[in-house]
Amino acid sequence: MIELPPDQYDVARALFAEYVHGRGSIGSVFEGRQPAKLLVDSTSNPAVALLLRPPRHVFLAGDPSCEAVWHYMADLSPRKLFARDQLILSMPNDSWRFPIKSVLSEGLTEESRVCFRFTSGEDIAPIQVMTASEHQRKGYATIVARALIEEATQREITPSWECDTHNEASIALAEKLGFERQSEYSRFWYAP
Repeated sequence: MIELPPDQYDVARALFAEYVHGRGSIGSVFEGRQPAKLLVDSTSNPAVALLLRPPRHVFLAGDPSCEAVWHYMADLSPRKLFARDQLILSMPNDSWRFPIKSVLSEGLTEESRVCFRFTSGEDIAPIQVMTASEHQRKGYATIVARALIEEATQREITPSWECDTHNEASIALAEKLGFERQSEYSRFWYAP
């Protein structure tokens, strides 16, 4: 895999078009607002890409049958990439599931997540609200999220919301705020 310089990232942008979830994170890298590394199998016409976004996220894109990515993944080390003990591996579709499980079987945990969108649009602003346990159930998350939604829509940016499928409180808040469930997806935690 070859690391592209940021001024050449556009050569691989189309490979990430299939992502429904994580679009805000991916888009922020291609727009130059977030630091990341982009690895591809070819600098002129890539078939596969890995977007390495700190602090520990890896977005896989393109053709999962491309051997170059699996040679790279076989030696994948969270410590080498991000000086962390774990990686989050996101995939655009289920065609990546079997190769990931085959190559990274040891230390792999799968989690299910749900993706919500407020309205449709190109520019995406992912919203994450974390409330300290002693302040939960007092309406603070609702107030903060509504303010973020209002600011985003004034700037013509589409708010999005993602959470684990078992996080009933987050799902209920997303629906209360007017988000519509768009899809469910899986991602993997890798801690060899």
